[in-house]
Amino acid sequence: MSTVQETTPSRGSGVRSFTLEVGDDSNRTITLNTLRMRLRGHFSMQKLQTRKDTKGKPLAAREYGSAVANLPEMPGMHIVVKGDGKRTVGIVDPLHEQPDKLEAYNAAIQRVPALMIDAKYIAVPNTTHELDENQFKTLIRDCMSLVKFKAAKVIKGDLPTMAKVESLPGLFIADPWNSSATAPRYEAPKEK
Repeated sequence: MSTVQETTPSRGSGVRSFTLEVGDDSNRTITLNTLRMRLRGHFSMQKLQTRKDTKGKPLAAREYGSAVANLPEMPGMHIVVKGDGKRTVGIVDPLHEQPDKLEAYNAAIQRVPALMIDAKYIAVPNTTHELDENQFKTLIRDCMSLVKFKAAKVIKGDLPTMAKVESLPGLFIADPWNSSATAPRYEAPKEK
């Protein structure tokens, strides 16, 4: 984790600002359940070529061809939690600020017959979400899980401790995707 020191948190959110970059060692997108969004992970052909099986042995190298093997890296989308007192979360695509990477990626794809498409990759629109206390508390825990399981990394600020997250007002949402009237909306609080 980073050692960037942020200002004292405001009274509404109770956490300091931090930013995550999404991406694991398999170039996958991730689903952010609390916001019901899929986020593009960091893409790198080098990651695919250095993957290992469950026993730690390198996977058999696959011949990607020079054009595919040289696809440029693409940064993962960012989850920006703002310690602004309003429980604000931003979903940011860094490609807005790196159009050269996007152009290089699109140009490289056009050199690979199997990947050629008429459309071009574009930066995903940035969004800002003001969450209620339950959504915010659940999202912070989800961010901690993403980092713990190496599906994201902290690129600015520090994650709060689990004790800090549990002390936030509100309840953890049991299943943000389930809108059934019979399913429990919130997780049962832990007994102390």
